[in-house]
Amino acid sequence: MFKPHYVVGDVTPRFTLEQCHEIALALARQHYRGFGQRPTRLVEVAYSGNGDRAFVSWVEVLNRYGTLAPHGILVQVDTQTGAVVLYSGWHYRITRPTVPRISREEALAIATQIAPWDPGEVPLEVKRLSLWPDDVGVQRLYWYVRQEGDRGGWHANIDAITGVVLMTGRSFGGPADREPPVGSGVKRQRAELWLNGKPLEMALGVRYRRGRAYVPVEVAQLLGWWVDREPGKRWARLVSLREPERVIAVAAPAEERESAGVMEAEGHLLVSVRWLASWCGATVAWDREQRRVLLTAPRERVTAE
Repeated sequence: MFKPHYVVGDVTPRFTLEQCHEIALALARQHYRGFGQRPTRLVEVAYSGNGDRAFVSWVEVLNRYGTLAPHGILVQVDTQTGAVVLYSGWHYRITRPTVPRISREEALAIATQIAPWDPGEVPLEVKRLSLWPDDVGVQRLYWYVRQEGDRGGWHANIDAITGVVLMTGRSFGGPADREPPVGSGVKRQRAELWLNGKPLEMALGVRYRRGRAYVPVEVAQLLGWWVDREPGKRWARLVSLREPERVIAVAAPAEERESAGVMEAEGHLLVSVRWLASWCGATVAWDREQRRVLLTAPRERVTAE
């Protein structure tokens, strides 16, 4: 029995998740000859935010550890008519190890140290081991650890090779970028951006969406880039001051996507801090106690501090 979650708005699905799954399964078998010949795992059967579509996806299982491959199939079904409105398959060449050095138990212990709620009251669960490209296309093997309770949910991606916490995110009975509700016990404290040990003053500040930190694209000007952007536009062009032939174009997607790495807020264009760090040869870390995003860049690349 599939459990509906996060359905908001006034669209009431006519087709259940079980029915949508059967429709998607029939299409996958018909259009993808390799489907079913290799071990796969059903990773998602869920309604969209307003309930007008159902998302059904599978990925390939690579080995006895249950490592999920960076390729699979996604089918979207109209919940009013039962028609398939979109289907796609994707495949990446595997370039990283698929066998974990950090065990499931070790990943769980790491997550226990940073979980927002007492694991004795809100249990932690290791959901999967995945190999997937990060914001800049580097494949990472990680454990996905989840904590789900009445007050909302929390997750962490733990690097299965090094044990480093790659990212964390929260949800409060809805999308992960929603503000915590009053009385949830979570402080509405803004995070700060620091560069080489000094705080940066920004009118908009650090924003979070689905566990990622975003900052105004203009921050790149402090790290050796000229930013060409007209006020109100959803795109910008970055030109390296050190290498003028190096140009990066960024644009906010027309529809919100978790993998976009670019977003718009209050007329500002924001980019993922990890993207920004990769462009500028910097490193990024998170000071959980002080709620600070810490950028460290070579001093020869910093144009202002």
